[in-house]
Amino acid sequence: MAPANLKTRIESSYSDNRFRFRVQMKVSAALTEQLFKYDIQKHADMLEAQLTQQMQDQLEKLIRKFQRNRIDPVGFGIYARAYQYQHFKPLEEEWGEAFSHAEVEFDVHVKIISMGTIR
Repeated sequence: MAPANLKTRIESSYSDNRFRFRVQMKVSAALTEQLFKYDIQKHADMLEAQLTQQMQDQLEKLIRKFQRNRIDPVGFGIYARAYQYQHFKPLEEEWGEAFSHAEVEFDVHVKIISMGTIR
């Protein structure tokens, strides 16, 4: 499965002494080949739901790992500084620690746009 298109939107807020981020992702995917016997065209909705859930679970696991290690390679701090500056400024020097307590929520939608070669 190859991602054909990805649209991401990140919203930031601050409440209860912690930053909150909502990441909305719309992924268009193309199935390039089928290596198993499964009627994909008949069960496309179920496959999309499974892909959506798997991607969301993996993203949440990755963010938890970043937070455990107090790092922000994605750049959530840029959004915090841009949209929540009054709360970000006092924590700028300790952003890794502040991010480790942040709440990050994902809203992922995967849509299969092409089935490619079926056999």
